[in-house]
Amino acid sequence: MARMVTVQEGSARLSPFVGALRADVEAALRPVLGLGDRDPVRLECRGEALVVEAGGGHVELRGVSPSARRAGAPLSARLDALPRDSRRQVASALRAVPPPALGRLAEALDRWWPYAGLDDSEFRQLASSPEGLHGMVRLGYRCNQDCWFCWQDRRGPAPPRALVERWLDELAELGVEEVHITGGEPTTWQELPDLVERAARLHGMRVVVQTNAVRLSRRSYAVRLADAGVIALHVSLHAGTADVSDRMTRAPGTWARTVEGVINALSVGLRVTLNCVVEAENVDRLPEHARFVRDRIAGFAEAGRVARVTYSHPTGYHQDGLWAASQVPFDRVRGPLSRAVAILREAGIPVEVGGSSGFALCVLDPDIVDARVRIVQRGTYEEGELDHRRFAKACAACADRSSCFGLRQEYLDAFGESGLVPRIDGGPVGPAD
Repeated sequence: MARMVTVQEGSARLSPFVGALRADVEAALRPVLGLGDRDPVRLECRGEALVVEAGGGHVELRGVSPSARRAGAPLSARLDALPRDSRRQVASALRAVPPPALGRLAEALDRWWPYAGLDDSEFRQLASSPEGLHGMVRLGYRCNQDCWFCWQDRRGPAPPRALVERWLDELAELGVEEVHITGGEPTTWQELPDLVERAARLHGMRVVVQTNAVRLSRRSYAVRLADAGVIALHVSLHAGTADVSDRMTRAPGTWARTVEGVINALSVGLRVTLNCVVEAENVDRLPEHARFVRDRIAGFAEAGRVARVTYSHPTGYHQDGLWAASQVPFDRVRGPLSRAVAILREAGIPVEVGGSSGFALCVLDPDIVDARVRIVQRGTYEEGELDHRRFAKACAACADRSSCFGLRQEYLDAFGESGLVPRIDGGPVGPAD
């Protein structure tokens, strides 16, 4: 499809949500703190307090969070981080603030507080992929699994349905032809089929759902999504056995349901991409994962229905401390991942290990990389989308640098250049099909 807008331009034209809620709080705060309309303000929630950066310092307001107000906590302010002149000005403004202004602030805080710390781009955006520009809408963070390697807070709130519908309409107006609906786990939202129909039937967009496929273990639900207009699924399948998967997802019994859901999806004609996040728990059993996909899943599909298998390198985990404890250096990943890729490649199943969520290309043995291993080109993405990727010093002379996305900063912080094997001889790896 032709690009109608850049990622940045298109995302800016989608209706604001969290940003608008934050702006309402800022507007309600100005009279409370005696700030002018043009005075810069920055907000941050720290526990039950609201920290406001303004006037050359910051004010810590206590007793303003919804839970504090329900408990009857008094409003108080810590002003010692402000310059002396600003401190007097803010203290005077707080003493003189009229009750209606406090009421407006409380109402604005009630609306914004559940979403504090989140950004509009987490709920809706334009994004690049090897297939072209697509839209993304997130229904919320609720999930029927609890993967420890997930970056999301399961307690995170959902956007209003009416706003999700508006975003779908706006994406269509921007000329977007494909939309990805994600979560959390989007199938836990009752309205998912209706939203799919809006995107597919009303706007003619191709709809892809990112899911763990647990709910699709009911074949009737797989049929419902296909009838609504879903054309493809991106399914998380992190192991070839229940014991490994159920430990990683912290949801015993769901691996078998995911497998059944994938088979149901294939049987009703959906294309399926399988994604496996690689970490310490499953790295040594990646060949087992590949054999399972080859023997147990691919055989249920017509040629091409298993679109590909991707092996992903996880980003920072939501739970502090788990990332470094769960990762392994690339020199440990190389052997089992290369064997897994070879198994799938020889079975004719497309594989992807690079890309914005993947590994540096040198994590694979050189003789594994050929036309059946999809190499996503950096040029597919706009540079702003790759801010989370870095190159190490060892990458400077690598022949594959133009095709490689580099590493996550988390990896460099934990392991440095361990496991990097720059390829000096030969030309760059060829582009994806």
